[in-house]
Amino acid sequence: MINNNQTLGLIFKEEKVASLDFNIIDKTLVLEAVNPYPGYYRDDNKSKEKISVYMVSKNSLDIEIVARLANKIKPDLDFDFTASYSTVCIKNSTFNTIRFFEIDDYSKVIKIQKALIKNNFEFEKFQKINGEALIRVSKFLKIEVAEDVLFIDGDTKDFLYFEISKELNWNKFRDLTIGIRNSWKLANFDAALGSVFLDGQIHEIIRIYSKNANLNDFREIRKRFLEKI
Repeated sequence: MINNNQTLGLIFKEEKVASLDFNIIDKTLVLEAVNPYPGYYRDDNKSKEKISVYMVSKNSLDIEIVARLANKIKPDLDFDFTASYSTVCIKNSTFNTIRFFEIDDYSKVIKIQKALIKNNFEFEKFQKINGEALIRVSKFLKIEVAEDVLFIDGDTKDFLYFEISKELNWNKFRDLTIGIRNSWKLANFDAALGSVFLDGQIHEIIRIYSKNANLNDFREIRKRFLEKI
């Protein structure tokens, strides 16, 4: 049973990404989430109040490396940020990246790059990328109980989670999500797979993003997923 806690979580999702070709250091690879939460925002332009970018590393990364880098670059930046270790898989390539979540200005991208390079981060060389990617983000989740079996992110209230009984592969999860969305009036939500580590155990979860849903809607989403799993 998941209770109020701050824990390491993994979120697995599919999003369209593209290489940035402006406001970046020349010949470096930075990927932008073109349409974050595609199940909720059906139009690319509607999700662009803030941007999330992936700084692509030439070298291997892990959670510890990213956490240390985030601490090192803070003194060089005059704005808050959230950095997470992530992998981006597109076509036949897998990239080690640092995701910077919901930046409010493209001009901050190059500032982050300069701070990273100052601390020995080596960027992958620029290449043209545009397409659907499978993304795995490793991040700390501040989980709070909303009610009984529903949980919210204590830092970002637009996310809600519920636990499922078994691990799902991505293709099955994607098909389940499409089926639920197509058969129900509340089609405007985005779903991702995930897991959290608590009390020495892995708990499988589903993450839901929707700005216009209430707890009754979330309960119904959970019910429909659990009926199909």
